Amino acid sequence: YEFVPNAFTKIYVNAWKDLSKSYFLQIEEINRGNCAEIFGDLFQLLDRNDSYAVSADEDLKNYLIEQFESKNHKGIMGGKINLPPNLSILATMNTSDQSLFPMDSAFKRRWDWVYMPIEYDVDCDNVSKEFTIEIDKSKYLWLDFLKQVNKKIYIATESQDKQIGNWFVDATRTKNIIDVDTFVNKVIFYLWNDVFKEEDEHNLFKEYDDDLVKKLKLIGTNGVITFEKFFENKKANRNELLKHLVENILKVKPIEVAVVAESSDDKE
Repeated sequence: YEFVPNAFTKIYVNAWKDLSKSYFLQIEEINRGNCAEIFGDLFQLLDRNDSYAVSADEDLKNYLIEQFESKNHKGIMGGKINLPPNLSILATMNTSDQSLFPMDSAFKRRWDWVYMPIEYDVDCDNVSKEFTIEIDKSKYLWLDFLKQVNKKIYIATESQDKQIGNWFVDATRTKNIIDVDTFVNKVIFYLWNDVFKEEDEHNLFKEYDDDLVKKLKLIGTNGVITFEKFFENKKANRNELLKHLVENILKVKPIEVAVVAESSDDKE
């Protein structure tokens, strides 16, 4: 079989050949694979210790010797490889993702970590600040919804792991609009199935007002809104149920209401 270089091998060669230039290898969602198996002995190189190198297997060694045109090049000297000083490795991961491979502490400590919090400020640089949820003729800021629903999630789970991030829904492909179908099938389904389904005391989908239970025809005498309820009713009823969930339970104001209220305060 012919040796085929992968992304790491290619950038490793390029970086060694041009030490005056900075090279970056980016790994998306690094925790979606078994890091110990994927990196193998290479993870030892993350210590950036010039006195320690890793032996390359025969195929890789021969390929690098051919690329560097020398057995004595620092990138393959003695049949060993060492990370060039101008090569940086960047990786992203979502700590909330489930059913992924855990990272052991020996691997983790070889990285510098930067926590990226959820953005709720409408003045932030995050593009998601432009996202709006549209239900019937009402519009709600995505960031306002995130702020309120994540409070509920934290109260119910006592953890940030299940909170919804800015890009849980990517609305850039729909002109920053999150329509009802996307909102129900992606956001509401996640909240019902993965967060509140087994919750009793702090269930987002439970209405305690008996009059509203009767008016909205919520399923069950206990006032719990099941996920199927968003599909059993006519479109108008579904929208009414969604608006009740967003406005009355989560206390998210429609954009128009928020603007009017702000204008009134200014006049005073």
